[in-house]
Amino acid sequence: MELAQIIGYLGTLAITVCYIPQVLHTYRSKDVTGISLGMYCALATGVALWLFYGILKSDIPLMLCNSISLLMIISILTMKVLYSKKPEASHVD
Repeated sequence: MELAQIIGYLGTLAITVCYIPQVLHTYRSKDVTGISLGMYCALATGVALWLFYGILKSDIPLMLCNSISLLMIISILTMKVLYSKKPEASHVD
């Protein structure tokens, strides 16, 4: 394995594991107040484009990193939607 490939896999590992704490914290706490829906949608779009680029280039580290990252980002987005509290209607008696 050449140095560039090793660096690619190390980058893949670093980028991919950074989402794990957010996924676990969100799943355990069900608290999504600090998660920006817009930012995660934009991030998902960018990661999906990088995944597509990796597929076009047949670049295994890019495909691996971005497919796993996209799954975790989608899980965070799903929890954001599912766990978001709807505003309660105020009642005037």
